[in-house]
Amino acid sequence: MFVHIDIDYFFAQAEELRNPSLKGKVVVVAMFTPRGGAVSTVNYEGRRYGIKAGMALGEAKKRAPKDAAFLKADKEYYAQLSFEIDQELRKIFKRITQVSIDEWNAEGGEKEAREAKNRIAEMGLSCSVGVAPSVLGAKLAANAQKPKGFVVWNEEQERAYIEECEVKKIPGIGEKTAQALNSLGVRKVKDLKRLDAALLIEMFGKKGGGELLKLARGEYSKDIGEEGINEISTLTTLPRSTREREELFKAIKQLEGKLKERLKALNMAFKTLTIMFITDSFKMHTKSKTFNLLTAEADLDKEIKALIEEGLTLFGEKVRRVGIKFGDLEEIESQKTLSEFF
Repeated sequence: MFVHIDIDYFFAQAEELRNPSLKGKVVVVAMFTPRGGAVSTVNYEGRRYGIKAGMALGEAKKRAPKDAAFLKADKEYYAQLSFEIDQELRKIFKRITQVSIDEWNAEGGEKEAREAKNRIAEMGLSCSVGVAPSVLGAKLAANAQKPKGFVVWNEEQERAYIEECEVKKIPGIGEKTAQALNSLGVRKVKDLKRLDAALLIEMFGKKGGGELLKLARGEYSKDIGEEGINEISTLTTLPRSTREREELFKAIKQLEGKLKERLKALNMAFKTLTIMFITDSFKMHTKSKTFNLLTAEADLDKEIKALIEEGLTLFGEKVRRVGIKFGDLEEIESQKTLSEFF
């Protein structure tokens, strides 16, 4: 079985998390330009007024009530929050891929899916989750009951839903392809069965036509698009916000131990060490050091202390969360690591 996780109206919900006074109001996150700008994300309160992603900012403001909040997109904050969600989900699923800033595909069943939904709720966010026998089915299941949805399909339910689905709603079928299919009398997936295979290949090419044939036959993708592991990381929330070096060092050392255990299990070593600082305003700052040789077991106290000192010069706020990342990972095998030279 496969799981798809989609954070509801992510950018706008992230702003509600940062500023709870926004809850219940229309929240529009926008990309501003000299000529006005456009809506990036809007919460469900805003959607009731007909505001939607891609709409011109001027039109959105005409439709919105007076107390609506129009906010500039804070990409750094959203990326940091997405990273934290990703770290939590990787504790639950053995195989998982982040497919966008607010979506994940994973191998797992209803138990893992519920755990993921609950873990995200503990972070103060809602999500929609789908569980199905294929990656495509899980994605459509997650979309079926937004927001806060949780949908589980067996094989029969998955096929029934997909066959009745409009082709324009199938991920990977763009507007032009949907229009071309509509011109052939294909509006729903089940209508694809009426078309000759040669015609599909001729019109949409070997690859595109081939994918449509698989869709018609009910051969749905089971590839989560697994990522190669290039880095591992972990974060923790401090007992209190602080700039005290010793407190930061102790917290990071605890994380280092856990990360080295994971590194050993993967039989990998790293070249880049990164320390992450998340401040009270939810801004993330990082400082890194790259070694000449791979390392796995070397003592990093000196490097961690130096990175803490360097990191604290980047900002004046107290630190709310800290993290550590090992990057540029390689399998150890015959590679020499830094610890072998001492």
